[in-house]
Amino acid sequence: MSAVLSRRHAGLFVALTLLCSMTFGMKAAGAGTATSNQVSVLDQTTSLESPTETAGSLFSINLGFSPSIDPTVSTVRLQLFPLIYASSILLQDVAAPPIAGALATTGPLDLSCLTSGTSSGRLVIAFAASGGVRPAPNLGGSCSKPAPVFQLPCSGASCNGVYPMVISTVSHGVMVNRQTTFVDLTSGTIPHKVRVALVVPLSPLQPEPIPSATNALRSIMGHPRVSMTLAPEPSLLQQARLDGGGLDALLNKTSKLPHHAVLSDTYVPIDPTWLRTHGLSGELAIERREGIQGLAAAGISPSPALTPLLLGKTSMPLSSDLRSEGATSVLVNGQRLTVDPSTTYGWGQPFQLSSGSGLIKAAALDHETDRFFRNAAHEPGLAAAQLLGYLAFRFHEAPGLSSPRGVVLVPSRRAVLPPRFFNVFLGGLEASKDLDSVTVPTFFATVPMGANGAPTTRYALPSNPTVDPGTALGIRRGRSICIQLTEMLRLAPEEAQQLNHLLLEAEASGRPSLPRLHDFQRAVAELSHSITVPSSSFTLTSQQGTLTLTIVSTAESPLRVHVQLVSDHLAFPHGSGFDLTLHQSATAVRIPVIAQTTGVLPLQVVVTAPGSTFLLATAALTVQVAAASIVGVLLTVGAIGVLGWWWLTTWRKGRKAKRANRG
Repeated sequence: MSAVLSRRHAGLFVALTLLCSMTFGMKAAGAGTATSNQVSVLDQTTSLESPTETAGSLFSINLGFSPSIDPTVSTVRLQLFPLIYASSILLQDVAAPPIAGALATTGPLDLSCLTSGTSSGRLVIAFAASGGVRPAPNLGGSCSKPAPVFQLPCSGASCNGVYPMVISTVSHGVMVNRQTTFVDLTSGTIPHKVRVALVVPLSPLQPEPIPSATNALRSIMGHPRVSMTLAPEPSLLQQARLDGGGLDALLNKTSKLPHHAVLSDTYVPIDPTWLRTHGLSGELAIERREGIQGLAAAGISPSPALTPLLLGKTSMPLSSDLRSEGATSVLVNGQRLTVDPSTTYGWGQPFQLSSGSGLIKAAALDHETDRFFRNAAHEPGLAAAQLLGYLAFRFHEAPGLSSPRGVVLVPSRRAVLPPRFFNVFLGGLEASKDLDSVTVPTFFATVPMGANGAPTTRYALPSNPTVDPGTALGIRRGRSICIQLTEMLRLAPEEAQQLNHLLLEAEASGRPSLPRLHDFQRAVAELSHSITVPSSSFTLTSQQGTLTLTIVSTAESPLRVHVQLVSDHLAFPHGSGFDLTLHQSATAVRIPVIAQTTGVLPLQVVVTAPGSTFLLATAALTVQVAAASIVGVLLTVGAIGVLGWWWLTTWRKGRKAKRANRG
């Protein structure tokens, strides 16, 4: 332990000297400008058999170099530091590589020999036990120089543990990069490996979500023997289905692997307490139903046990409420508990979560693992190796426990995990001597509660959901609109589904999304504005006739509407209201009418969604009735008769006069 402490404190002068030399060197040589990714860990051996007197072990690491590093004037050096005795030390080494107190170190390794003209190079380091044989492999690749040997002051099981290894790169005489990775040495009988349940969220919150999800699934397919749990958000699957591109088929294929499970949760991650607080309890069942149907549309059958991810919530749901929704177990952030399990000796065991009234089985995440997932976007290979080292240390903290324990890993929904991260991490899990990959259902089924001295019950911190009555009112009105439009969109299920999904997305956890609610409101407005009744006037030559009413629809799908005719002086023999299906851009309907008087009569047309008062369109029309009364008709006929009689009499008198003149 004294050697470990000395490397923490005695190297201060060395660190300051190195910092000054790096600063001067970067000013003096442009090629020495340091960036975080000039040297990157592409992949490495993470788990080794501890060396013995009769057998050594070989460590291999593949490094990538940026074009700014000239291999002909650059070298790499590796330093091995004493094994980790506390997780805080490991995390400190990740943040700032140690400087003094190394157990062993290599000399400067010729980078040009390692890279052989390429941008990467694989090098080999041999591990030998105290007094044991010293393996003599080549340095690596086409480089025939002998590999360096790390001679350890131990042998066999006494060497077991996680060792920091610092990789330093010098170019043009300037230190351009120092980073820490870890080597796990393990030998002997392992009664219980640490069970690692990796949950892979497939979320629309990621940058370029569909390509990100596709790349993740392809990487996962390359490691079919590694158990894991997929958590696809149905909202992403819906988006992918509209875009086309085969994400559904790829997810379906991945979910069918024998070692994989799929979590079924709500359509989007929600905060049940927020919804209930604002009188929106009915949304929970709709969210759950759409979540299951979203997976079913992709041909995916979720695991029978319902396990919500209660990670990004602003408040902790009540245990009784979770059980009433069908949840059998939950995954929670340990920082939302009165005691974070990851900070105690009893980490890694499930427990009964007490939140409100009642209990439900739960597991807490170790929030320290978040840093590795955050770093994966920039240093995917190194972040994966460091995470494997962290998990291996969790095993070495107490390797001889009587019962198994485990870790559930859930990256943020926004985390960017490149294919290299998955390849290194999943490959490391597959080869690890002290880690065993499992699915979330297997974790809950095989890791006992209350074992290894862990408490059987843990308590949620009190929480107050964010008060946002405006958004809650908008969601409540939105659900009412969706219900009113049900019959109208009966022949347009895609339109109905889109409206429903926009409303559900506005309920996402954290502060519910006002922009999504506005998207829903705009979609409803566009739908209602797609129906119009052109202004027009009609003329009837009698008090009974037929009007031809035209309704215009610009909607892409057929819509069912209700048409109501309102007039004080017109009667409608077949009824003043009727339902109508709009299959085309202009639909004409003939309406029999009876006018109760003559002249210009007003007619109002009101178009609503069937069975509701949801207004779609109105129009004020006029009907010109030119028909006369019976008396008027008789007077007209009489006048015509008198005129005809007068004309006939005059004609006859004229003929008689002409005849008399001839005679």
